[in-house]
Amino acid sequence: MSEKEKDKNLKPEEIEDLEEEEEVIVLVNEETGEEAEFSLLAMLEVGDKTYAYLEPVETIEGFDEGDLLINEVQWDDDGNERFLPVEDDEEIEAAFAAFDDEYFKRYGVHCDGSEEE
Repeated sequence: MSEKEKDKNLKPEEIEDLEEEEEVIVLVNEETGEEAEFSLLAMLEVGDKTYAYLEPVETIEGFDEGDLLINEVQWDDDGNERFLPVEDDEEIEAAFAAFDDEYFKRYGVHCDGSEEE
């Protein structure tokens, strides 16, 4: 892991707390045209990118219970969000580590249920 990936520039105030009002995002599979609904759990800035952490609303083939979909968020010229798939394994690991760190700060456990720092 490079030094850049270790320095996530993550600040607690950068996570959006969506527990009060759940936001549902509809993503379209560009290959099949199928739509799927996801709950937006959080958006975090990691380095110079913003990531959305999404959980399927309903059962989706290929997703186990508790699985997250991590998308990079970019904004178009009109300010509309675009959710882009993250292809790079190291980038996914760094984005998930940021989510897990924030989860631990909030709840005192990691996403896998462990309590060690």
